[in-house]
Amino acid sequence: MELTQALDEARRRGVRLWATPGGRVYYDPADRLPPDVLAALRRHRDLLRDRLLLDRILTFMADAVPEGADPERWRACIEPLSYFDDAFGGNLEEGFLCAWFWYASVYLPRRPFDLEGWGRVEEPVEFYHSIAEVLREADRGQSLDVAFDLVRELHRAYGRETMEALSRRYLQTEESDV
Repeated sequence: MELTQALDEARRRGVRLWATPGGRVYYDPADRLPPDVLAALRRHRDLLRDRLLLDRILTFMADAVPEGADPERWRACIEPLSYFDDAFGGNLEEGFLCAWFWYASVYLPRRPFDLEGWGRVEEPVEFYHSIAEVLREADRGQSLDVAFDLVRELHRAYGRETMEALSRRYLQTEESDV
């Protein structure tokens, strides 16, 4: 079962999901979830935890209107996760990965690095820009599949540290709390 299906089923059954700063994911009430849904949520725990954390960060960002800013314009700049989910046909994993890449890319390496399974990235900024262009088009096909494979690998390699950096910046948490 995919994460999208498991989350849809949890919502349909009225189960509330949340993650603690320490990284634990809770389901309330868990007894409403059939074993296959619970297994899928556990299997996708890291992705789900990061998705719930990013949702919390984006909510905070949308509510933290800078002094003198127009609240409506400010909130329009902070896209909710649902925007990215909708852009990818309701695929919550792709929506999350796109949102994560969008907000966390400023914390990704700026020096050349090796990306497991893909080789050396000599020009990281150009690399991120080309991924963003493909994601922005959202045209189904081989290019989008490759872009999401690259973002999945970037999230696997740098997701934890970028989520920690976003949390510290917007939720004022200590590194050990995330």
